[in-house]
Amino acid sequence: MPFTLGGGSTPRIIRLWPVGLVGRVSVVLLAAVILVFVASAFFYEEAETYIDDDSRITQLAEELSTDLRVLRTTPISQRGLLGALLSDNGINVAWRSANQSFELTQPHRLRKVEDSLIANDRDLAKADIRVWADRADSSSIHGTLQLADGSVLYLMCQVFSSTVI
Repeated sequence: MPFTLGGGSTPRIIRLWPVGLVGRVSVVLLAAVILVFVASAFFYEEAETYIDDDSRITQLAEELSTDLRVLRTTPISQRGLLGALLSDNGINVAWRSANQSFELTQPHRLRKVEDSLIANDRDLAKADIRVWADRADSSSIHGTLQLADGSVLYLMCQVFSSTVI
């Protein structure tokens, strides 16, 4: 039974697809605008995640390079205290002398993050940087930097998204 509008005796059918050319073009343009809007919103959100991670890697490389230069010029007796003082912005730093050994497990080595850090600062390559995560889906990373005298700078950072790892 067709749907009737008003109280008239002749049934009037409501169609979703317009009959005229102007109506059809309008519907197609409206659908295209909605599709572009939805796709843009999705891609913007995805791109923002990667941009945040890239900027965080750049910031981490700068901070580690600065920490490395400061510790190289600091007397060995003051490096332990200075390592604790350098911990900030979500990065925990600890210094260990060459004769102090501590157990490091590297369950999920992050070569992509290492390469990104080295690309931002070549001093990190000279310091033999090693970066890993405890779990594959972890948002925190751990790492070590070797100083020229054999001592080690240990770091932990908890501000990466899972797309980096």
